[in-house]
Amino acid sequence: YAQERGGPPARLAPPGPGYTAWIRRREEALAGRRGEVLLAFWHDRLAGELPVLDLPADRPHPAVRSWRGHLHTLRLEDGAEPLHAVARSRGVTLYAVLLAGLQAVLHRWTGQTEALVGAPAAWRDAAELDDEMGYFVNPVALRLDFAGEPSFAELAARAGAVAAAAFAHGDAPFPWLARALRLDRDAGRSVLRAMLVLQPGRTPEERALAPFALGEGGARADLGGLALESLPLPEIRAQFDLLLMAAETGNGGLALSLQLDADLFDPATGARLLGHLGSFLRAATTAPETPAV
Repeated sequence: YAQERGGPPARLAPPGPGYTAWIRRREEALAGRRGEVLLAFWHDRLAGELPVLDLPADRPHPAVRSWRGHLHTLRLEDGAEPLHAVARSRGVTLYAVLLAGLQAVLHRWTGQTEALVGAPAAWRDAAELDDEMGYFVNPVALRLDFAGEPSFAELAARAGAVAAAAFAHGDAPFPWLARALRLDRDAGRSVLRAMLVLQPGRTPEERALAPFALGEGGARADLGGLALESLPLPEIRAQFDLLLMAAETGNGGLALSLQLDADLFDPATGARLLGHLGSFLRAATTAPETPAV
């Protein structure tokens, strides 16, 4: 863009061999020793009876999905730092703290003693993908239990250990695992019915893009002279029963965006669930040593 505006010529590397070639390399790796390691790891964590999320729905699951969703947003002003404080106290990330909060609330809504939530693993960390175009993201399953009535801080530490191990083995394509371990036994529904996504917020530029990532309208950002304005999508598409996206904002706050499957849930249910999560996070960070469940 700078070059188009009269700046110096951009030095771009030539494109890589392509997405298809990368997929072929991944398949070769999965057929070898790495595939054996990955299969053993995930078999240990996902074999047997799975705690598939069973949120109390407003309607039964339809025979044919419409893929429609509805979106709800909530901003916790000055909410990021208390969550970071809990994360630092247990040596985990902000993502782990949010995972603990989400799974604790889902436990209260469902009564299930374990929770299974999906997380996006970024394959873009591989140097070989620097010059490739494509969607290099893979969902991993995070299985968390509430044994021993842990405090919120203890649950965050537990979530951090679960997430770290899962991401270290996140190069196992989920469709490959689902076939190998026979995970998707319910026709038309994945075992991953909830997903938690934390948008990057390491820099002011990334935090300025938070509203864009969360689907909010009316936000503005400047990227090297390129003025951007976000527009809300007229139609929300729901891949999961529940998708929670979070992002740090420029003023130290935390923005939450909850998307629910409109085939199953009324908008009022989404608003109530997101409000419950916001109240829980405020209370839990005020007294992180109190029981989380």
